[in-house]
Amino acid sequence: MRNYYYIFWTKFYEYVFRKKDNGENMIYMFHSIYEGETNPKKFKTNKEAFELFLREELKKRKVSTLNQIVERKCKKSFAITFDDVFENVYTNAYPILKQYQVPFTLFVSTGLLDQPGYLTSSQLLELSRDRLCTVGAHTVNHVRLRTNQQSYQEIADSKKGLENVIGKKIEFFAYPYGSIFACSKKNVKQVEKVGFSAAFSTIKGFVPLKLDKYRFFLPRNNGDHFVKHMEEKEELE
Repeated sequence: MRNYYYIFWTKFYEYVFRKKDNGENMIYMFHSIYEGETNPKKFKTNKEAFELFLREELKKRKVSTLNQIVERKCKKSFAITFDDVFENVYTNAYPILKQYQVPFTLFVSTGLLDQPGYLTSSQLLELSRDRLCTVGAHTVNHVRLRTNQQSYQEIADSKKGLENVIGKKIEFFAYPYGSIFACSKKNVKQVEKVGFSAAFSTIKGFVPLKLDKYRFFLPRNNGDHFVKHMEEKEELE
């Protein structure tokens, strides 16, 4: 019965977020930008394809910061986010984002900082000083909050830890795994209590213009899927 509950609420949110009268603002989520083949199942996007995707999006929509979308200061815009965050975001994605002047948000799990393959604290500090970059929290240990007994501490400590690293207030939070299966209403309330101004799921769709009801469970779209679709479409043409 529990699975039916999760499926029902997932479909409910997908229905709410797919309405185009929401303003058509979209948030894309990426993880790893690397030299290999785009693989949505492994959350990996090819570096050249990522650049092409940005160019195509910039033809269709305005690019905005996450804050501009949350505060409803734009329509038909898109924002770029990265979760965890892998070191190749710094080495591969960042130069492309800087070239096209695309703002981006890094949702960092503090326990992954300075680990092999992930951002170092010094790299994160450097990125945070770029006006294009916003830093958000993603728990300490990238846990499934719904089943974690220390969920509040994971949320609170990630905020505090990042603020200590970059010396700025952390306003945004992204739920690890991001689905109804991975986070509960209790976790949503915990995020609000800790002091974030908005939080993000992995439920697909457009960000509602009337977002107050969903402010702590806003949609994001798997960017890898969009890139893969673009690549497949190009192969057919």
